[in-house]
Amino acid sequence: IIGTLKIYGSRDYTLDKVKFKVAQGLSELFATQFELEEIQIKDQLLARTRIRHLQAQINPHFLFNSLNTIASFCRTNPNKSRELILDLSSYMRKNLDSSRGLIKISDELDQIHSYLAIEQARFGDRIKVFFDIDDACKNWPVPPLLIQPLVENSIKHGILNKEDGGIIRILIRRNDTKLHVTVSDDGSGMTREQIDSVFLLNNIESHKEGVGLINTNLRLEQIYGPDHRLSIASTPGQGTHISFKIPAIAD
Repeated sequence: IIGTLKIYGSRDYTLDKVKFKVAQGLSELFATQFELEEIQIKDQLLARTRIRHLQAQINPHFLFNSLNTIASFCRTNPNKSRELILDLSSYMRKNLDSSRGLIKISDELDQIHSYLAIEQARFGDRIKVFFDIDDACKNWPVPPLLIQPLVENSIKHGILNKEDGGIIRILIRRNDTKLHVTVSDDGSGMTREQIDSVFLLNNIESHKEGVGLINTNLRLEQIYGPDHRLSIASTPGQGTHISFKIPAIAD
C-alpha cells in the first residue's frame, strides 16, 4: 500500500452507495496510474541498460591497434608515442565511463580528436579531416560516442579502401530547435543493400561491418525516437553522406 483515499461524510453530506462507487472508481483510477508509472520507470531503466550495452560494442579492437601503433613509435619517435598514449588515455577514459549522461558537443569533439590522432599516426596523410562547427552548438547536450562511430566508419569502410585515402568532413549546425550533424566522405561508398541493413538489422552482434552506423542508429532511435534515425545517402565509388538531427533534450 502506497496511499489511501478518504472521503468524509456528515449529517448533511451522507455517504451513500453512489458516493461509495465514486470513491471506489477513483481508487482504481489512482492505482492504475501508479502501475503505469512503475512500468514507465522499468522501461526507462531497460532502455538505459540497452544503450550502455550498445556503447560497449563500439570497436573492441581499437585498443589493440592503438597499442601496436604506439609501440612502433617508442624507439623511432618517443615524443610522438607519449602524445599518442595521452590521446588513447583520454579516449578510453571517456569511452569506459558509462555513468555519463548527456555531454556537450565540445566534449564529443575532443573524443573525436583523440581518436583521429591515433588513426592518423597509423595511416598518415591517407586520412584528412575537416571540421565545420558552429560555435553556438558547442554546449549542445548529446549522448556520448554518438558522432565518433560515424567518423570511424568513414575511415574503416570508406577512405581506407582507396589507395590514396580520402577526406572526411564533419558539419554541425543549429537549425531552429534541433542540432544537425553531418559526416561525409569521398570514400568507396555503400550499396543500397548495405544502407538497408543499417535499418533492418535487429541483432547487431551478427553484423561484421558497419557496426558503428548500426550502433548510432539504434541509440538515436532508443533515446529520441524513430523520427531521429540516421539519414544515409551514398554512391559506390564516390562516397557517403550521413546525417541526423536531435532536439536539445532527449524525449
